[in-house]
Amino acid sequence: QQQQQQQPNNNSSDSTYTRAQQHRLHYIAPMLAASRTRLQVALPASSPAIEGRYALSVDSLQFTSDGRLLVVARGADLLIIDTTTGAIERQFLNAHDSHIVDIAVAPSGQQMATTSVEMRTRLWDTATWECTAVLSQGHGRMVYGAEYSHDSSVIATGALDNTVRLWRAADGK
Repeated sequence: QQQQQQQPNNNSSDSTYTRAQQHRLHYIAPMLAASRTRLQVALPASSPAIEGRYALSVDSLQFTSDGRLLVVARGADLLIIDTTTGAIERQFLNAHDSHIVDIAVAPSGQQMATTSVEMRTRLWDTATWECTAVLSQGHGRMVYGAEYSHDSSVIATGALDNTVRLWRAADGK
């Protein structure tokens, strides 16, 4: 028995659903499909740290594991946005010394990692939003991605120097 795959309509809600499925947002795609609503957030004017090339871009984004917050990277800055109200809860100007490339949130929800052009990964405590560690040894070029293990104990980072490194999430070693 063949299964028929449902094709999305071309309206904007279905298009948003399809994009969410394709861009590591597969866990919110069903919510978008069910609600057919979108959250719109007016981002604040760019800071001097992100003037120019990255001034208006949203470079990376990731939901916290409970879906209550959305972490947005713009240049070297991070914004923490409440997904129920659209309010910006926290803003970190120059969270990195250069452009943030990726954001990963641990499945436990207790930690977040951000990677950057500066060859560093920073670990953040999501309860306090304090940077708890800077992983700066191990990559010789831009760190373009991070991912947590299913139990949140290990972080894998990948860089443009064709290296993948594994780190203990507890201490960044």
